[in-house]
Amino acid sequence: MENVELANNFEFRPRRDLSREANISIRKWYDRNKAIVNDWVDNTPKRVLLSMEMAKELDRRGIYRQETALGQEE
Repeated sequence: MENVELANNFEFRPRRDLSREANISIRKWYDRNKAIVNDWVDNTPKRVLLSMEMAKELDRRGIYRQETALGQEE
């Protein structure tokens, strides 16, 4: 999130020193990156919770998890 803040939270401000086409291209880039950040913020916590629940279920079943080397217990 620090990098996002450094990029002005991907809030585009047109630049007078650039052409209209360049500003349109930069706006598209900012919009795309802002959408990626918003998706990451929304979905990453869900993925973490899902992986924690999956790990608990694998442990309950006695199945080795991927994080163990070659399926061996740590």
